[in-house]
This record gives sequence, structure tokens and C-alpha cells, in this order.
Amino acid sequence: MARKGSGAAHQWLLDHAAHKSDECLFWPFSQGDGYGQFSHLGKTYRAHRYMCKLAHGEPPTPRHQAAHSCGRGDEGCFNQKHLSWKTNGENQRDRRRHGTKNTGGWLAGAKISPEQDVRIKELAKTKTQMEIAKLFGVSRSTIQYRLYGGSYKPRRERLIVSV
Repeated sequence: MARKGSGAAHQWLLDHAAHKSDECLFWPFSQGDGYGQFSHLGKTYRAHRYMCKLAHGEPPTPRHQAAHSCGRGDEGCFNQKHLSWKTNGENQRDRRRHGTKNTGGWLAGAKISPEQDVRIKELAKTKTQMEIAKLFGVSRSTIQYRLYGGSYKPRRERLIVSV
């Protein structure tokens, strides 16, 4: 893989904007949840949104989201055939349909038992929050919530409060 800052991520998007296959095309630069980011000419972009612009033009409004019809956006799919501009409501209905709806927040407590909380804290010593989330079938934010005592506050604030 090309070195960081070489423009490889931007070039990859340009090279794959006319990808012909209907199969998912995965972002090779992902470092976490699959929703990659990259910088180009001093500006940071969400890669799936940038690919949607390349393939389908500007969004109808700034509030439109680059939605994945395949349901594999969280795994890093960037096939332009699977991307389209949708409102938040349309995107959330799609997420429910493919089973990728965020399970964080108050619903997370119903999915994680006290025994699982103990296991999550043990796994956190050696695994990322994304890896743990996949093991339990919940979102990364759910794991973060469980690890830090029910707080979504920024890490610095959590550390100050917990001292």
C-alpha cells in the first residue's frame, strides 16, 4: 500500500469511480469502522461521500447522505453502484431493512448483560472497540458506552470525571 499522504486514497477513488462490477468494492485504507476518510489538497473528506459525488454529482442538499443500498457501508463498501443520495429518514429506513441500524443509546442496555459487560472490559485490553462490537453484534458506540460507565462524553471529560 502507498505511504500515508501520497494521495493514494484520492487516486484509488478516481480509479474506481467507474467500477463495473455489481459486487461490493471495499475501501483498502480503512482503519476502523469502514467509513474511510482521506485528505486531499488540505481538506478532509468522508470517502464514501466523495465517491458518491464522483458517481452521482453533488447531493441535492447539504443534508443528504451517501447511502449504501448493499447494507455493507460499515464494512467499507464503496461501489458507486451501491451509493446514492438519500435523506436521513430514507437512509435510516434502509438501515433497518438491511439490519444495520445503530443499536447504541438506551437500547444498548437491553442487548448487553452484566456478564457480557465483564467480558467486554476484558476484551478491551487486547481488542479495538470495533472488533468487540462485531463480536456482540452491536455498534462501536454501544461498546464505548459500556466501557466508560454509560457516558458518550469525550474521553478527556470521562477521565476527569472518573478521577
